[in-house]
Amino acid sequence: MPAHDEKTIKLDDVVITERLRQRTRRPPDFEAENDALRALAQHLIDDPETLLQRLVDIAVELCRCGSAGVNILETLPTGMRVFRWAAVSGTYGKYEGTTVLREASPSSVCLDRGAPQLFGYPGRYFSSVERLDPPVVEALVLELRGREEAVGTLWIAAHDKSREFDLEDVRLMSSLATFTAAALQAQRQRADVRHANELKDRFLATLSHELRTLLTAILGWTRMIRTGAIDPKRVPHALETIERNAQLQMDLVSDLLDLERIRMGTLRLNPEQVALAPVVQSVIDSFAPAAQAKALTIAADLAPTVGPIWADVSRMEQVLRNLLSNAVKFTPEGGRIDVTLRQDGHTAAVIVTDTGVGIPQESLPHVFEAFMQADMDHRTVSQGLGLGLAIVHHLVALHGGTVTASSAGAGRGTTFTVTLPTADTRAIEIAAPIDQVPEPDARRTRTAGSSS
Repeated sequence: MPAHDEKTIKLDDVVITERLRQRTRRPPDFEAENDALRALAQHLIDDPETLLQRLVDIAVELCRCGSAGVNILETLPTGMRVFRWAAVSGTYGKYEGTTVLREASPSSVCLDRGAPQLFGYPGRYFSSVERLDPPVVEALVLELRGREEAVGTLWIAAHDKSREFDLEDVRLMSSLATFTAAALQAQRQRADVRHANELKDRFLATLSHELRTLLTAILGWTRMIRTGAIDPKRVPHALETIERNAQLQMDLVSDLLDLERIRMGTLRLNPEQVALAPVVQSVIDSFAPAAQAKALTIAADLAPTVGPIWADVSRMEQVLRNLLSNAVKFTPEGGRIDVTLRQDGHTAAVIVTDTGVGIPQESLPHVFEAFMQADMDHRTVSQGLGLGLAIVHHLVALHGGTVTASSAGAGRGTTFTVTLPTADTRAIEIAAPIDQVPEPDARRTRTAGSSS
């Protein structure tokens, strides 16, 4: 994003990397460099949370520059890519925490070119730099690369003409960048492990609660029948409640087994040509009692001309049931659920839209992750284990399709869109050639019931 008219100032006018080789290289100070790296290693052990700040402090000292910083590349909930000034030392310390659009930062040039870049008066071209005070006379930017991709940049800046960066600065910064990238990778791995453990703990707590709730209802009604503490006229209701809760418990265990089969790659499909409209309508009909209990309207718009798909019917029903169960569960009384079936070229799409509690923008990227549902605190109804959408995602992928979620935010409803290739495009491959797994038909009959 240029600061001025591109006809006047072009990117090449501010990129002066070639001058590095033309300048006299100052002698290296290996003792100071080794001391700095030892200090960073010790800091990583003692206080890893402030490592980046210590790094940029050292960069200012070793390179004798006006400012130094670490820019971390992030993706906002809107999908916009930005650089966050995660740590800044020197004159620009006041700008720490600032976020800059990726294309408005010199760091983007460094990442795009995959090599260190030297800039001269970059504020002439980059609007984000133009606003800085004092101005940048020169800036040297190096990428921070993890094992798979660049995670950000490390940069130093000079604020007066007397300081010109040279190849020794590139060498020093490369050493610091390599150390920093490794440290960041280790920090992210530790954070991922902590987050996974937290989710697992929450999942186990929720699983225990769900099982206990179902078993309490089953045992309670069973004891009342056995001891004769129930009016004979209510025995059919008691048996119905016992059966419903036992079925829900079976479904819960089956979901766990499905997820494990998916994780191990041992889930097998039995594909055949299937007309989607009858399958979708059948699943919608099965939710009529649950919808009626909450005064929900389920409207179907199923195009009869949609071509057949290659699918495992029972698994496709499982996908649709999970989506509708989710919509019924999280749509308040009197709400509406729309189910649409249509075809676009060689793709069939099933769209489930509800007027329910919606999903916050920051949670949307994670809705198909196992156990994430229990982490969505804005949902005030029974939360469940968060397995249904994870299973949906994997089953749709096994059918060669995709599933996406969209929401305008909390309280504004949610839309799930499943797209599948029609039979004239391809036949799905059977995953994991193993012995046939049990068919789910017998246990996939729930309609969002609960213990009572």
